[in-house]
This record gives sequence, structure tokens and C-alpha cells, in this order.
Amino acid sequence: MQNLCRGDANYAPKAIALQGSWDNTGAYQLGKKLVTFSCTNGALAKCIRFGYKPWKTFNGRSLQDYHQACVRMVRADYCGDGTSHTHDGTLINFYDRLGVRQQGVSPNMSFVSGMGCGWGTVHQSSPMATRVSIRPAGLS
Repeated sequence: MQNLCRGDANYAPKAIALQGSWDNTGAYQLGKKLVTFSCTNGALAKCIRFGYKPWKTFNGRSLQDYHQACVRMVRADYCGDGTSHTHDGTLINFYDRLGVRQQGVSPNMSFVSGMGCGWGTVHQSSPMATRVSIRPAGLS
């Protein structure tokens, strides 16, 4: 049996299982009989590692929407259409309104907003609308 996941410096090449599925636009589809596998270095699993476990609550609020917003942010899916604008190795600094992730300051980083599609539904309807999505200065 072949391992389809690649490891990285921080995580072994393993996968985790999540209930439901994500369509080709990146939208989550709830399904009790559906399972999605994500490699530990993939966006779905990264957001779980960041604290956004979609099956949990934080201060009485479901983290499902926060997980979805995190996945969009990690993938740099600014328009919410499933198109990723990310570059390997891009650093991000982010926070949320609930306090799962606290706002921090990172020197030598600049703010990045939606690329050519405006704020769209990803940011306006997102519980992470006030998050900071940044990359090192000089990267386009």
C-alpha cells in the first residue's frame, strides 16, 4: 500500500479523517456517511492543528465555520471559489474574534487582502473577517 501523504519538517506523512466532504470550490458539505482524509501538512489538517477542530465548540460557539474560514485563509482562497493563491513557505499571522488564536505582531510582514475579487463572501460572512492574512514584505 502506497502512502499518498508527504511529510515535512514538522509532521510525519500521515492522514487524518474528517466527517463530511469539501467540493471543488472548497465549500464544506456535511454528510454523516461521508469521510474526507487530509494529509497532516494539508490545509484541512493544518487548521485542526491551529485549534479549529470543526467538531468542537469554543466559548459556546461551533468551530465548524472557523475551520472553514481557516482553510480558505491557509489556501489563500481569497475569492472563496476553490482557487488557491498560496506559495509554499509563505508565513501567515492570523487571529479570530473568539480568541482561539490571539492577535500578534510580526515584524517585516505586510498585510495582504483579497487578490482582485474584493472581499467577497469569504471575508464578509466569515467569522474570521477581522483576521490578519500576511506574507513577508516583497512577495507578490
